[in-house]
Amino acid sequence: MSALAPHLLERSAAAALLRQVGSAPPGNIEIGPPGMNGPGTPVEPTLIHEPGGDVLRRLEHPAFTTLERMRRIGPPPNGAWFNPAVNPSNPVQFELISFQVPRGQQAWIFDYSFSLYRQSGVDPGDIIKAEDGRFSNQIGFDVTLDGQRVGAVQYGLQPIPQPTLRPQFSSPTSQAPTTVNPNDYAGPASQGLSLLPARENVAGARGAPFTLIAHEGQRVVLTAVIFRRLRAAVAAVEGRIGGYLLATNFATALVNRMRPR
Repeated sequence: MSALAPHLLERSAAAALLRQVGSAPPGNIEIGPPGMNGPGTPVEPTLIHEPGGDVLRRLEHPAFTTLERMRRIGPPPNGAWFNPAVNPSNPVQFELISFQVPRGQQAWIFDYSFSLYRQSGVDPGDIIKAEDGRFSNQIGFDVTLDGQRVGAVQYGLQPIPQPTLRPQFSSPTSQAPTTVNPNDYAGPASQGLSLLPARENVAGARGAPFTLIAHEGQRVVLTAVIFRRLRAAVAAVEGRIGGYLLATNFATALVNRMRPR
């Protein structure tokens, strides 16, 4: 009998615990380690196992086809990029990328960028990316979808002279203030204030969602505009887009499922 006593004690303790939990008032039942359950939690948290772990989150579904286009354009033989006649009224424009969406598909473009390359000065024929901010007052870029610009954006690439304002306590006979019309500095060619600067990030807030959706048959065009002569040895201008190609029906279904309700 003495050998069975420990087992009987364990069963008695378990029964007492069950009676205690069963008699506890609703809202005060806590199961699991202390601090892991809040008041009123009747059961333990459900354990979730995701097959594949974090790898599954990085898996590209076969319905998505990776899309990326990159192209570099070098100076023309006639030296038009460095011609003193180049100015905001007489810019040099050329296409970097012209991509037409295939039939029955959509292009979701999540990223684009523009870069300039200069001679390395070390190895003949070697080029390196120009420093960030170089040539910002000489060249700009344009992104269009069937000739239309997406988004409400404005960029003043050409600096506007600071207006000369009348001092607060000046006499009425003082010289009239000099006003500046921003439209006089709107930008070169037809792009105006829509001309993008040379930079790595896309339009809008940094880190915020950005997608340019191009439907079948539509053409995405990246254009470079040199509105002041280049005085440095620019070796190439680069444009790049990146995103996915997916079937039209599949893309429409995804967008419809995420629409606000």
